[in-house]
Amino acid sequence: MFVKSLRGRGVEKSYLDLTLLFQEKGFDVHLILREAVYVLDSSKVQNLHILEGESDRKKALFLRRLLDDLDCEKKIALLISSNVSFMAMSGFDLQHCYFTVNMSWGYRLLKRLRFKKYFQVRHEYHGKNIIAVSEGVKHDLLKLLHIRPISISVIYDPYDIQKIQLLANLPIKVDEKYIVHVGAFDKIKRHDVLIKAFAKLQEDLFLYLIGEGKEKQKIQKLVKRLGLTQRVRFLGWQDNPYPYVKHAKLVLLTSESEALPRVLIESLIVGTTVVSTDCNFGPREILTGSLKPYLTPVNDVAKLADKIVWALKHPIVKSAVYYQKFTKEEVLQKYMQLFVILQ
Repeated sequence: MFVKSLRGRGVEKSYLDLTLLFQEKGFDVHLILREAVYVLDSSKVQNLHILEGESDRKKALFLRRLLDDLDCEKKIALLISSNVSFMAMSGFDLQHCYFTVNMSWGYRLLKRLRFKKYFQVRHEYHGKNIIAVSEGVKHDLLKLLHIRPISISVIYDPYDIQKIQLLANLPIKVDEKYIVHVGAFDKIKRHDVLIKAFAKLQEDLFLYLIGEGKEKQKIQKLVKRLGLTQRVRFLGWQDNPYPYVKHAKLVLLTSESEALPRVLIESLIVGTTVVSTDCNFGPREILTGSLKPYLTPVNDVAKLADKIVWALKHPIVKSAVYYQKFTKEEVLQKYMQLFVILQ
C-alpha cells in the first residue's frame, strides 16, 4: 500500500483502514509513506515504511529498492497506490499494481479549464488498472476524462462500524444545540455557502466547523462580517470527530464536488441526520431511496437554508441498511476478487 502520508485526508484514512483490514485478515501488509507526516494513528500498523531522500527522484529510487526487496522476500501479490506518476518514476513493474482514484478529476479540471492538467491526468491513468472509490468516479474517468484503462473496478472504502460507533460514544462537553460540518477548508467545500445559509437560521442554533485548511482565515473573516462570531465555533482538527457528529442535530456537506464523502457515511453509521449538496457524483450514491430528500442543489444558499430547517423537523431514523454496502466485510470481498484475477 503506497500513499503520500497520514496527514488525515480521506484517501490517507482509507489507506490506513485498508491496511488494518488486510492485516486483521492475516495478510502480510506493508504500508509505505512518501512523507513522514502523521496525524492519523498508525501505531497498529505492523509494517510501516517511510521513503528516504531529499528529492522525489531519490525517494522514488528508494521505493524501487524497497519494492524489489519485498518482492524477492515474498512475492508481491497486490500493489495498491494513489500516485501514478511517482510509481512510474520508481520504475517498478506495475503488472500487479492497482491505482485508486478518490476524486472526480474530469469534472474538477474541466470546470476550472485546467486543460494541461486534464491531459496529464488522462495520460497517467490510460492503460492502468484502476480502482474507483465510487460509481460516480468510474463514470467521471470513463466519460469525462475519457481514459482507456486495462481494467476498472468500483470498490468502496471500508468502514469499521463497531469502532466508529464506539468512538462516537466517548464523552464531550457540549450543552448547546448545534449543526456541524467536518472537512478541510478548501474552495471545493464551499464553506462560504454554508455560512451564508446558516446566517438565515434561528439564533439559538450553533454551527461547529471541524477541520483545517488554507481557506480557514477567509471563512473566519466572512463569519465576522456577517455578525456570526458568537454562533460559529471553529474546532480545528479533531482526532476523534465522531462524538461531535453523533450529538449534532445535523451534519452538513456543502461541496461542489465529491467522490464518495466519508462524513455522510460515518454520520449515518452513528445515526445522525445529514443534509448534502447534490454533487454530480458522491452524495447521491449514498443518499438513495428514502434519503434522497436530504439532498439540496449545489451553491444555492436559500435552498440550503430551507433544507436545513426541513431536516431538523424530519430526522433520519437510524438504520444499518443505509451503510451496509460500505462495511469492511463487503469491501474485503471486492478485494478478494482482485486476488483471484491476478492469480
